Amino acid sequence: PSLTRANASDGDTAPKPLQQSEEAADEFQAYRLLYDLVQHSWSDLTLALSQFNDNRDYEHMHQNGKKCPSIPVVARGSSARHALQVVKAVMHNDYQTFFRLYESAPHLSAYLMDFLVRRVRSAAFERIIAAYRPTISVEHVREALVFQDLEETRRFLTKNGAVFVTEPREMCGPPFWVDCKA
Repeated sequence: PSLTRANASDGDTAPKPLQQSEEAADEFQAYRLLYDLVQHSWSDLTLALSQFNDNRDYEHMHQNGKKCPSIPVVARGSSARHALQVVKAVMHNDYQTFFRLYESAPHLSAYLMDFLVRRVRSAAFERIIAAYRPTISVEHVREALVFQDLEETRRFLTKNGAVFVTEPREMCGPPFWVDCKA
C-alpha cells in the first residue's frame, strides 16, 4: 500500500502524505518509550529520550521567521508527550501524576502502563508509610493508589506486610487503619 493518496473530490491527483502515518509514528514512539520503561531498558530509554530532546530542540530553530517544516511530528505528538510524562512520573516516584496519566492514557498506552502499576504502587506504599504517622486509613491508601475497592486495597496491604490497627469496637469487622510505625 502506498503512503500517499489522491484527492478525488476536487480532481487533484497530486500525492498527499497520509496524516494517519504521522499519528501512527507518534503513537508508536509513545509505545517505545513505555515499553523501554516497563522492561527497565535504561540504555534504550536514554537513547529514545535523547532523540526526542534533539527533535524538540530542533523545533525551536527557525528559517525565515517560520518554524522548519521538516521537524518530525513524533516530537510534537500528544501520545509521545504523554509517554514522556509517564516516564518522568515513574523516574521521580510521583505516583499521583502516574495514576492521573494512567486514567487518561491515549490509544493502547494503558495496556503497557498496566505492567507498571504494581511497581508504582509498591514504591508509593513505601513513601506513604514513611510520610504518615502514626496511622493512615485504608480508604486513603485506596484513593491514593487507585484501587477499585477496599477489599483489593486490603489484599495489597496484607501482601506488602502492612500492620492493621483495629479498635476494640471494630474487632469483628475489617480493619480500617494501617499502623505506619510498625
